[in-house]
Amino acid sequence: MRGAATESADLALVLVAVDAGIQPQTREVVRRCARRRQPVVFLVNKVDVLPLPAALTLTLSLTLTLTQP
Repeated sequence: MRGAATESADLALVLVAVDAGIQPQTREVVRRCARRRQPVVFLVNKVDVLPLPAALTLTLSLTLTLTQP
């Protein structure tokens, strides 16, 4: 299902919860979008659940996920 969705969309919106972190399906979508050179917008949810450093760590992890081949 996720593969078909990335094939037909112009933009990917990926919702990531701070307390759950980056899941395998998130990495899969990022890889698929990178192959298609498709823009990805991350929406970070539940930022009030954990302290600010945890939210910043998630943001850094997302950045690293996007820059890895």
